[in-house]
Amino acid sequence: MGSITKRGDLQWQARVRRTGHKEQSETFDTYEEAERWVAMTEARLFSEGSKNDYLNIVTLGNLLKRYREEVTPTHKGEKQESDRLKRLEDFPIAKIALADLIPDDARQFRDDRLAEVSPGTVIREMNLVSSVIRHAISEWREYRGLRNPFSDVKRPKTPPRRERRIEEYGGENELEGLLEASDSEAFKDFLPIAVETAMRRGETTKILVRDVILQRRVIRLYDTKNGTSRTVPLSKQATEIAKRLVEGKKPDDPLFGIVPDSMTQAFGRARDRARKSYEARCRERGTEPDPRLYTDIRLHDMRHEATSRLFEKDLDAVEVSSITGHKSLQQLRGYAHLRAEKLVNKLD
Repeated sequence: MGSITKRGDLQWQARVRRTGHKEQSETFDTYEEAERWVAMTEARLFSEGSKNDYLNIVTLGNLLKRYREEVTPTHKGEKQESDRLKRLEDFPIAKIALADLIPDDARQFRDDRLAEVSPGTVIREMNLVSSVIRHAISEWREYRGLRNPFSDVKRPKTPPRRERRIEEYGGENELEGLLEASDSEAFKDFLPIAVETAMRRGETTKILVRDVILQRRVIRLYDTKNGTSRTVPLSKQATEIAKRLVEGKKPDDPLFGIVPDSMTQAFGRARDRARKSYEARCRERGTEPDPRLYTDIRLHDMRHEATSRLFEKDLDAVEVSSITGHKSLQQLRGYAHLRAEKLVNKLD
């Protein structure tokens, strides 16, 4: 139902209300313009019928939950996606009915999250919500007429890629320090394997004994992040570790027997302990500790380190990508951070 109200001497405010839709309103300079707008708006809402009635009941949180239960289990990285969706379901935007969801809500979500987490996290969350809405529009008939308010909202500026590598400073080698500080035997085997092979955390922890082919000095990966199996060659050091790990185990036994999150936690404990030990040694020597050693380093940085080392061994991009599993040169370049001093020797 439409109505027109005079505002002051020169303006007219038009309103249209219809069940299942947000109230529509505009202000015009003449009564005739307001009347035409009311007629056009009523006709448009009538032609849309009740398609928004369902969207007026279902919230974004309801949609995220359905996607998490029905679609997420079919994806690689199911646990990470499921955990992220559960967190999103608790945010204020998840309480908004889909019919009422507008780009301003997406912008507010973006700005609120930027005050709490990194731009990279916000980008991933916005892209995930947008992907869920696109899936609903494409695959679920009851969501016909749904619009994606996240599609036209600007994402935060992409943060620069990390370039962190294992450092050596004042007689300190971070890799050696991490291994010495760790209380996990599995971690002490895992870390050198990761640095020697550039395998991802999830790939490494899923290796079975039968996947290790010692005669050929390779490991066969079947369950990879990008869905493409590959064969990873083993260096001499990695081969020795693999020999010891397979000894006495059955073909279907896991090589490491530890879940990815546990490996990340073991890395964090080793890093913190290594930093404390390093600071204690500095105090004994009367030297100032380097602020970077054992601080700004993560488990995933080992993949950057391994990829860079492969290039520094003079392997070409095709050879390196066959080991790391990167499908494009752009992705591969994001993981290769060559040391300038290594390049100096080549220039000479």
